[in-house]
Amino acid sequence: MAQQLDVYRDWLRIAETARPLNYYQLLRMPVFEDNVGKIRSIYRKMNAHVRKFATGGFSAESQALLNELAKAMLCLTDAERKREYDAAMGRKDAGPGRRRTLEELLLANKVIAQE
Repeated sequence: MAQQLDVYRDWLRIAETARPLNYYQLLRMPVFEDNVGKIRSIYRKMNAHVRKFATGGFSAESQALLNELAKAMLCLTDAERKREYDAAMGRKDAGPGRRRTLEELLLANKVIAQE
């Protein structure tokens, strides 16, 4: 008997067997990753990889996985939705704290250099 396709294991190389996967596991990134640029970059790479399977006999599985990846990326890149999702996963909120300036954000994301 042939082994059934597991898109997470076979296409994304995710060894975790407990389902459902959380968004961080699905995108193969550390839990509570806050770098939006990194999240989007990983999503784009995974999206391009899964699209390779869109033709042929696995188009439905491919589309379902693409939808899951998009849902994860959209949640983790929206500040309010991410805060709610992370809280549901047990992340302790650091409180409102001080908002970072645009300069601090650009430096943190390596868009500009300190100089």
